Amino acid sequence: LSRDSAKDYCTTFWRHDIYSGNSKSNPVLGEFFVDLHAQLHGGCSWNGFEHNVFYLNLPGEGFVNVAFLLGVSHEFDSRMVVGADFDADGRPDLLVTQLSAKNRGSSELLHLIKNNWETSGSWIGVRLRGRPGISPLGAMVKIKTGDKTLIHPVTSGDSLWAQHPAIVHFGLGNLKTVETLEINWGNGETTRIENPKVNQYHLAQPK
Repeated sequence: LSRDSAKDYCTTFWRHDIYSGNSKSNPVLGEFFVDLHAQLHGGCSWNGFEHNVFYLNLPGEGFVNVAFLLGVSHEFDSRMVVGADFDADGRPDLLVTQLSAKNRGSSELLHLIKNNWETSGSWIGVRLRGRPGISPLGAMVKIKTGDKTLIHPVTSGDSLWAQHPAIVHFGLGNLKTVETLEINWGNGETTRIENPKVNQYHLAQPK
């Protein structure tokens, strides 16, 4: 949390607080923590003024932080981020929150960051729609293209204070066709689409 001062409380927490607390009442420690909390509300930060990072995957070489180059190295406090294709153009965008906690309360702003990356690569996506008793959560989406099989599970809880939509996106690169698109639902049902068109989203729902 970035407050009025760059003075950081995090070091105190990890070097002191986690070792001193217990379930027994301790008036001396109580007064100590009251003073520390007053520092936080008085302008002391907790890992404040850190810039966001955005990693680019370089196959065979690892990851490199390109946040500054792409204009997303924001210094504001971000607690939530969702990667999803909001405009359905096949390029995943970002939804990032800005948390302000300089006063006792807090306020949030949403930043929708459009992906304008120019690419000639192909892609395919699927929108999962459940029915009563069957949720998209837990489904396994699989595509087969050539000698490759790509698998993507539909999960929840992988982002702090946020949830991604029940949409799965596969980047295909130079591949132009997909032989099968298969969804294995949590109840054991399977939805299978033969030779689905690429560069578009397909709707899938259990019977």
